[in-house]
Amino acid sequence: MSRIEQLDAQFLQPNSTTLVKKKVENKRIDYESPLKGTLKIKEFYRGKHILITGCTGFMAKVMVEKLIRSIPDVGKFYLLVRHKKNVKAMDRIKAILDAELFDELRRRMGHRQLNAYIMEKIVPIYGDLTEENLGLSTEDRALLVENINVIYNFAASTNFNSPLKKALNINYFGTVRLLDLAKQCKDLAVYAHISTCGTQMNQPSGNIIDEEINWNYGPKDVGEFVSKIMSMSDEDVAEQQNEFVGNWQNTYLLTKNLVEKYLHKHKDDIKVVIHRPSYVTPTIAEPFPGWIEGVFAGGILLII
Repeated sequence: MSRIEQLDAQFLQPNSTTLVKKKVENKRIDYESPLKGTLKIKEFYRGKHILITGCTGFMAKVMVEKLIRSIPDVGKFYLLVRHKKNVKAMDRIKAILDAELFDELRRRMGHRQLNAYIMEKIVPIYGDLTEENLGLSTEDRALLVENINVIYNFAASTNFNSPLKKALNINYFGTVRLLDLAKQCKDLAVYAHISTCGTQMNQPSGNIIDEEINWNYGPKDVGEFVSKIMSMSDEDVAEQQNEFVGNWQNTYLLTKNLVEKYLHKHKDDIKVVIHRPSYVTPTIAEPFPGWIEGVFAGGILLII
């Protein structure tokens, strides 16, 4: 059994304490987290069907790989992908799974078994968060409503300099459309929204950032604020963009803050979890140390 397999097995023991030891530059770093039966992750995901948006992005790929590797009896993955001319949806999914990130799975399962798993467990769904009805066909929407138990919304425009109305269309309205779908799902356990810790950066220096929605900073009536922007011409919005953005520094952080507030106010009976990851860095241990994708300057900063 490889070291990663040992970590997986230990992590998924519901009544044990997880202790991950990793050598970094000849120094021993301990990561200790007592689970003691409180986080029954394996039991929760068993048989659950999961809808994932933004599946071509870094974090969504890591999530898919981890679930396949650690919880083989998870249900099906419904991966939302946009139309691409002359490219089949399943071919796009296979291109994602060809990434180096999935090498550990290929080593364990073998190419043939992994391909069979993909064909059995992964369902590509054509869709687009920027379109009405998420760009779903009537058949695909009905399929999701009937089957989905967990939603992970990773999709976002991370272009900090994106025009405000364009950033709102995917980061804000895309989430609004996805929440509408979540409310129609017949057996949804949780809606997980991937946000960013930067949504709170508009607060005064020295503030303690609590894990809650802070209504004291920024517009309190999010709907009215967004409607005002969308009713303006592109030219007028561009002219006033710095005023709208204020202390958030860019349109990405502003729109992610706005949609957190929308989710809190309009979730109704849906169980919503908002994740606020900080700076994304290469993997520390799983599925192997140092994996990253695309241009990444953070590694240089860490080394320095």
